Amino acid sequence: MSVRVLVVGGASEFNSLVAKVEAVVKKSGPFSFVLIAGEVGASKSADLKAHKLSLPGYFASQSFEAEAGTEFEENNLTFIGEAGKKDIENLSVVFIAGGYDDPPEKYRKDPKEFPFPPEIQAAMRTAGALGTGYQGVDILVSGDHPLGINLKQESFPASGSMLVSATALLLKPRYHFCGGKPEVYASNGPFAVPGSDHATRLFKLGSPTPAPGVKERWLYAAAVKPLKGMDASQLEGSSSSAKVYQINTEGTPRPGSEPTGGFFYNIPPRKEDRKRKANGDRPGFRKRFEGHPVDAKCWFCLGNEKDLHLVINVGTNIYLALAKGGINTEHVLLIPILHVRSTLDLSDEHYAELEKFKSALQETFRKNFDSDLMFFERVVNPRGGELHSHTQIQAIPVPRETSAIASVKLGEEAQRSKLKIRELPKGKSLREFVKEESNEDHPEYFYIRLPDGKEAVQLISVDKKSESREEGLPIHPMQFGRRFTAALLGRMNRLDWKRCVKPTDLEAQDADRFRSFFSEFNPTGDE
Repeated sequence: MSVRVLVVGGASEFNSLVAKVEAVVKKSGPFSFVLIAGEVGASKSADLKAHKLSLPGYFASQSFEAEAGTEFEENNLTFIGEAGKKDIENLSVVFIAGGYDDPPEKYRKDPKEFPFPPEIQAAMRTAGALGTGYQGVDILVSGDHPLGINLKQESFPASGSMLVSATALLLKPRYHFCGGKPEVYASNGPFAVPGSDHATRLFKLGSPTPAPGVKERWLYAAAVKPLKGMDASQLEGSSSSAKVYQINTEGTPRPGSEPTGGFFYNIPPRKEDRKRKANGDRPGFRKRFEGHPVDAKCWFCLGNEKDLHLVINVGTNIYLALAKGGINTEHVLLIPILHVRSTLDLSDEHYAELEKFKSALQETFRKNFDSDLMFFERVVNPRGGELHSHTQIQAIPVPRETSAIASVKLGEEAQRSKLKIRELPKGKSLREFVKEESNEDHPEYFYIRLPDGKEAVQLISVDKKSESREEGLPIHPMQFGRRFTAALLGRMNRLDWKRCVKPTDLEAQDADRFRSFFSEFNPTGDE
């Protein structure tokens, strides 16, 4: 079961921190607890005064005057110490206070030879990171950010903590939240850590009590499922990106330059670099999941880092992205993180998450666009020797005044293309229908769910395709779904997606805009 966690950046005043956290809890709660990535705006218990959080809070500090592990009941606050590991609501959480000095460069070569302070060593040992069979921790909270994360200003990539990077490399956290200076928000991920079966997500948070003129995001809310008890298939669904913690020994990066030495998070390619990459020059991330290989040439495998600026939200098993060259600016794709050929190949858990995303999208469009939602999926089998394609579920908003004619319009377009698309019997799932109607293990099909909830499907069997070729009849067109949608919406000028592609910066703006609408209904709990 997932735990709702609130994480905030460090503060300069405890009373202001409490006030801001309470405002968030009132608006978006409940949350199980709050983690503070940095200082709490107090140097001793007397400074906390009578201000009290309504939910348990946890923090680490090198300057707070108290015994490690002290619980301040009158404030609902626990002081971890300078560093420590604590299990909270079945989540394993490691804390590292800010302000540690980095060791000399000679220690940059191997994190296992790194001279960690005793309290950090103890935290890692308690977490099991220094032993065998270690999986990782759910959350790492650090007062400083790791070396190399891009914090918007050119002078800051070299200013991070090598200690934090080396610690994170061994801890293999699923979430890493960090605070500290500068008071900016940034994120990387999801990316893979060497030797880990899961992905890591990194978030640098601003401060809830910022300096004058500074306005940066200072909180993050997430629904985190405990790593303990998760099986390998659940972990594999998240480990899908080639961005990793790196070890490089070429020396210290110069301020204002790309980092070239030490432990650091790999900064993703600049947008213009991604745009320049040819199809054959995508990153070759060829990790294989059980029964589901990741195709290094696949556009939709996150590990290949294609068009990451279009990604709106990444769940445990499903991710949401803006369609490239969409029929309209709200045309989105629901895509399994695993490289699977169809939704029929998804496990029950993965399919359930897909349905949650669909429901969230429906609510998003109803509230923000006064529109209903239509989904369709076209499944294609590969030609001899090729890896199967990576399925995508197209999701397009339809104005409510147009929804009523969608069923009639589908019939007209199917008749025009000489296709026999059958309405799915009420109460029968696509999986059940295909199992009953097809003798093939992996049939091709076209499936659509209309704005009024009616579902229709056409099975495209190998035998029928052969018969069609011999008799000169049309095989189901690959772009039938898009053609039908364009006709329904009166946007026939959007038939060819390649002619609808926008410049990268405009695509990123559209993705940001949609993300703001979607955040209210986000099924992953990430806000």
